[in-house]
Amino acid sequence: MWFVLVLVYITGLFTPLMEVDESEYACISREMLRTGNFTMVQKHGLDYLDKPPLLFWLSAFSMSFFGISEWAFKLPSVIFSFLGFFSVYRLGKFLWDEEVGRFAAVMQGSALAVLMMNQDVRTDALLCSGVIFSCWQLLAYDGKGTWWYLVGSILGLATAMLAKGPIGLMIPGIVLVSQVFAKKSFGFLFQWKSLVGIIGLIVLLWPMCSGLYRQFGWQGLRFYFWDQSFGRITGENNWRNSADGFFFVHTFLWAFLPNSLLLLRAIWNFLSQLKLGLPRNNWIPWVGFLIPFVVLSFSHYKLPHYINVVIPFAALLSAYDLVRNPIKSSIFLYFQYFLLLVVLAISFWLNTLILPGLHLNVILGVFFTLLILSFYFLTALSGAEKWILPSAIAISLAFGMMNGNFFHALAEYDGGRQMGLAMQAFEGPIFSCNVTPYNAEFYAQKDVISKPPSEIANLKGQFKVIASEETLNTLQQYGVNPVKIQKVYHFSTTMLNWTFLNPSTRLQTLESRYILEVKQN
Repeated sequence: MWFVLVLVYITGLFTPLMEVDESEYACISREMLRTGNFTMVQKHGLDYLDKPPLLFWLSAFSMSFFGISEWAFKLPSVIFSFLGFFSVYRLGKFLWDEEVGRFAAVMQGSALAVLMMNQDVRTDALLCSGVIFSCWQLLAYDGKGTWWYLVGSILGLATAMLAKGPIGLMIPGIVLVSQVFAKKSFGFLFQWKSLVGIIGLIVLLWPMCSGLYRQFGWQGLRFYFWDQSFGRITGENNWRNSADGFFFVHTFLWAFLPNSLLLLRAIWNFLSQLKLGLPRNNWIPWVGFLIPFVVLSFSHYKLPHYINVVIPFAALLSAYDLVRNPIKSSIFLYFQYFLLLVVLAISFWLNTLILPGLHLNVILGVFFTLLILSFYFLTALSGAEKWILPSAIAISLAFGMMNGNFFHALAEYDGGRQMGLAMQAFEGPIFSCNVTPYNAEFYAQKDVISKPPSEIANLKGQFKVIASEETLNTLQQYGVNPVKIQKVYHFSTTMLNWTFLNPSTRLQTLESRYILEVKQN
């Protein structure tokens, strides 16, 4: 099973970058490598505050060895994801037994949102892995008290905080405190070793904090430690959207596919057994899942990937419930298989009828080969394996087809990528005018500086400008007369809709983008 999952994650390394976040982070990593300035995060030479630096550090380091490419940018996140899978396995083994750990690791590795966050890379893979690794290390340190687990705890906490801020400390802290209260081992928190651990964490965070202070003063530190995370809950942060209080409930149902039914069953059994009391080990992952879920639901600004941090705990809870409370109803099993067939059918439909691309023969061959293997598993497996392994194979097959074909075919409609590839040989400066520049910049492997039409009109020499159709008209009104105009079509590929997916109406959704070659004296 892990061989199949590894193949799926490897194919995800080579998918084209997505606008806006992934390509923006790739450009920041590239700039960090080029300038050698690792203590202060910058974008086009300007101070950048939105995200902590770990993703940029690791991706720049990867690019320094393997060159500037899509897969070199994504590689650190994939490696850390597998550290997260291993941590889930070890934590499940620590809390219960090896069988629960193994199944939980497969559940996390095959969760749809986890596959997606390693294809469209942001900071979530690093955060998830840092959180669950530090939880495993902290609980093991509480149980065994060895220096090795203390060091691992601090490294895990630093990873999570350097990836996405204080939430990387909040969740492991909640888990640890629940363990301490359950055991009534309050003295553990006041041991001198714990003080050493706090000092170690401060030392690891110091380079980032120092850079924030030099760039933004105390306001930078406040943004990192409060505004970016807790400010969205209190309303102090200006970021807001219209997502309702149950946004993460329906989001998590698809994010945890193909095991959402198992999680719902685990929640039902948990609520049913509350009056009977639960063993301490059972409470720990529930605390790690429920409290962050509820807290994040109060945020004034929500996006689907914000809830990914609790997926490892959902995997642990679902695996434990499945192993300890075997499902006897065949109707439940058939409904799960029907859900898997729907997932496979959607992926097959997207890859053969909607965007067949250039890999159709390969897709068909892989599809039918793995489909035959899956039927073998259905007849050869028993117990919990009959639930988990076919589900993992189905989602691997579905997402493997997406990585191998769909995302490559989709990238043909990304105007930024097409413009970047077309400008690789150009030696002069490149500017963008009212157009998101990041994919164009990464694929051209040159800086693409945003400027308004008035500044473009005053530039001298030979240069290129990427612009929309409206901006082209504005530039011409300012007296900019390109000597050459190259047109590409563009669609925001992270905003898929039926009008685009329908081949007969797709042209209606495409916008015009232009590469303007300009010479001005």
